[in-house]
Amino acid sequence: MAVLLASACTPGPVPVDAVQAADTIDVGLTDFAIATSAERLVDGVVTVQVTNAGATAHDLRVAGGDVQRATSVLPPGASTVIRLNASGEETLNLWCTLPGHRRQGMEATLRVGS
Repeated sequence: MAVLLASACTPGPVPVDAVQAADTIDVGLTDFAIATSAERLVDGVVTVQVTNAGATAHDLRVAGGDVQRATSVLPPGASTVIRLNASGEETLNLWCTLPGHRRQGMEATLRVGS
């Protein structure tokens, strides 16, 4: 498990097989970017492991279609897990809701399905 969380702390996307969709994804929050361990998610239940690898507090909101999930505000170094059902969604948007963070680059998009 520690290896998975450590990969979320990298400043950019972790290379993955572009054809295979993930049912578990690591999301790293930094100052001021969101890094994901996959660009595509399975159509169905997905586990999102979120780590704040930044020096300031961050949160994560995931939205698209019927999906509306969010973490609490995470202090630096904290992590949490959320689960969502991405069935039928084409795209999920991820962003930090703290004032000004999204405008500074804390947003990402994930595709759902094959």
